[in-house]
This record gives sequence, C-alpha cells and structure tokens, in this order.
Amino acid sequence: MIKVLDLFDNFESLYNNSGVSTGKDILSLWRDSLVSYPEITENCIDNVLSDGILPEKICTDHLLPILENKWDEFYTAHKNIKSICINTIEKINSFFPQNTDEDIYAVFYVGLCNGAGWVDKFQGKRAVYFGLEQIVDLGWYDFDFLEALIVHEFGHVYHFSEREKNNIPVNYDYSQADSIVWRIYEEGFAERFTYLITSKSSFKAEEIKNMDKNFSKLVNIYYTYFSEEKKIYDFFGDWFSIDGMSRTGYYLGMKMIERIEKDMDFKDIALLGFDDIKKYFNIFITENCVGTYDDYTVLSPYSVFWPAVYSEIAMIITGLSPGNITGVYHIGSTSVPGMTAKPIIDIMVTYSDEKDIITEDFKTIFDYSGENGIPGREFFRYKKSGKTISHIHLVHEDSALLKSHILFRDRLTENRKYFDMYMELKIKLEKEYKNNRQLYTDSKSELINKILE
Repeated sequence: MIKVLDLFDNFESLYNNSGVSTGKDILSLWRDSLVSYPEITENCIDNVLSDGILPEKICTDHLLPILENKWDEFYTAHKNIKSICINTIEKINSFFPQNTDEDIYAVFYVGLCNGAGWVDKFQGKRAVYFGLEQIVDLGWYDFDFLEALIVHEFGHVYHFSEREKNNIPVNYDYSQADSIVWRIYEEGFAERFTYLITSKSSFKAEEIKNMDKNFSKLVNIYYTYFSEEKKIYDFFGDWFSIDGMSRTGYYLGMKMIERIEKDMDFKDIALLGFDDIKKYFNIFITENCVGTYDDYTVLSPYSVFWPAVYSEIAMIITGLSPGNITGVYHIGSTSVPGMTAKPIIDIMVTYSDEKDIITEDFKTIFDYSGENGIPGREFFRYKKSGKTISHIHLVHEDSALLKSHILFRDRLTENRKYFDMYMELKIKLEKEYKNNRQLYTDSKSELINKILE
C-alpha cells in the first residue's frame, strides 16, 4: 500500500512569507518546514554530508538560486507528480502484484538537492523521496519524465523487497570498488525496470545517441574509477557529467542488465548474489571496452582488457588464414600500455606469399576495403552491432609499414617523453576534430614522423 506524505504546503507557506535571501536563512526555513518530521531532516542532512558537502553551502549554491529563479514551476511540478504518481503506482502493482500489500511511503518535499528521487526509510518503512527542487531544476515535470522518475525509484523498492524476502543483502559496500560494482547493477536494474513498466526511456533521444557514440569510452572510464576506487559522482550525480554527458551510469547500468538478460529472466536478476554480479560486471566491461563508429573520433582511457581482445581477434585471424600467414601483431595506440586511444584494436598481419591471402571466409567475417589509400596494404574492419572494434592491416612480411608500426609502438612504450607528447596531441586533436576522423589522423603525421626519426 502506498501512503503519500505531502510536505510541500509546509515549505510553501513559510517561503512565501519569508523574504529570505541567503543560504543560511534558507537552511533555517527548511528546517522549520520539517520540524514535525525530524527523521526526514536527518535523512536529508546525512545524505548531503555523505557526499562531503555542507548543508549551508548546498543552500547557497543550489537551493536558493532554484527558488529565486524557478519558484512558479514548483507548483506545476507538485501538481503533476501527485496526479502521475497514483496512475504510475497502479502500473507497478499490476506488473508485480505480489508487492501490493507492502507499506511504502511516497514523500513529496523540498529538500537539500538530495536528488529528484531517492529511496530511504520513514518510520521503519521503505520510503521514496521526491525532491521538488531537483525535479524543477532538471525540468522533469512533464508526464514522461515524471513517470520515468517515479517508476525508477519504485523499481529500487521492488528490488530491495525481493532481495529481503529471499534473505539476500541489498547493498555491498565492503570497499569502494565493491560499491562501484553494486551501484551500476542497482541503478541499471531500476532503469531497466522503468523501461519494462513504461516502454519508455528516461533519456532523451539525443542523449542516447551521444552516449552510444561514446559507449566504449564511458565503459572504460567507469572501469578506471573502479580500479582506482574513485567516487562516482560523475556518473550518477545530477550536477556532474562525463564530457558533458550526465547520468551516464544509469545508461551503462541498464545496458549491463540487458546483457545479463541474455542468460536469465529479469526477475532472477533481482536475486543475483554479489559474486555473480561481479562476474557479469567483468563480462560487460570486457565485451564493451572496444568499438566506435567509423566517422566519429572518440578517445578512451587505456583498458587493461585490450590485450585480451587483441588475442581473441588474432586467434580468429589465424584460424581463417592460410599457412603463409607469418605473423600477427598488435599495433597502434591500444598496444601501448597506459595510452589514451580510439577504442579500436589495430592488428597487422604479415604473409610470405601473396597467393590466396584473402579467403572468402576471411572476407565474410571482416569487411574488406582494398588498399584504402595505402599501397601494398589490404585493409579490413571487424564490426559488431554497427561499430568497428578492430582494424586489420594485411602486408608482406618485408613491408616497411610493418617495421615503422612496430618501431613507433616500441618507442612510445619505452620513451616517456614521446608517450606524453603523443597523448597530449591526441587529446587536443580529439576536441578539434570530433566529427572528422580523417583530419584527426592526418594532423598526427608530423609528430609521428618525428618520433620515427
């Protein structure tokens, strides 16, 4: 049973008669509006402090400007979320009717920018808190966004409830690394739940397009945060972003859940033990650490999984190729440990005899592009789901091209000065030629030639 606790009127009455103009005053007014609900006050403040931010600073930097500039929109958000919540809860209960007897609070309130929606407890019961200030600030008060927000948060409630009924822990925070794995699973489950209930995404079409183009990069950055045990606000915080893309952790999580659905039913995913969650996390990262569209320039942080991907593709090549293949080499930036690179594995294959080099099976699996502008080289692309994951360069074993690529790789690996110069240039050029791969490539030539001298 859903119990609605609407606290907006308390705040509205105090704010409209206050004339407050400082963060300190807003914090005091906010406390007064919740004087009868100390548990909620404590939950909000603890949530802010857990992010290392002082409540007064939140009020000064964020809450006060939202109130001053968008106060009229609070009424729209408040009205819409109340009406939409009732209809949305009916959809959720029809999808999972076994949970209709569980008491859950839906709290509508003005908070300390804790989040548009988040799950905690109130009076010993599960509670979903809907922060009107965040909903207004994010512009999420039309039907589609509010429905997605409500379903996402109740997706967490369903998830936690199912795990508790089966005596399975609802959190794993033994270390920062464990919490990073748990968070992408937990938020991904709720995001997928949202789609199954509403048949809609909480992301705009342009947001999905941008994240899809940068997908491997986002995956590798997330794994970098995991391996370095960094805080992951950039992936989940409303005010944070990765290269201008916000809420990317929810999208990555949903894609991870979709991957797990290839192996089991969605409801079984809710009950995964942590060892299995970690297993699928590694599978997801490994499978998505490479791949980008041909006409788009994207650089990714180095992935420790790239050598393994190279080895897998090399095995496919040697299995398809005739006996006169004399060598398979990992070249390009992905072959240099630590180097920022396009998430495409470059492989050079050498032969001793030109006869029957390119078999029909080879051309079936790898897209053949002829010499592609470089005489003496046969060029192939290995694609999955429309994205290129590998470039394959076929040359004679005595080719000067092979020697220069191996030399370049080894100099970047062994010489820190060259390594830094090349990475700095690549990062600069990515910003300039995001949508022009050819200009990006051509603009590196001068430095490459210098390193090869």
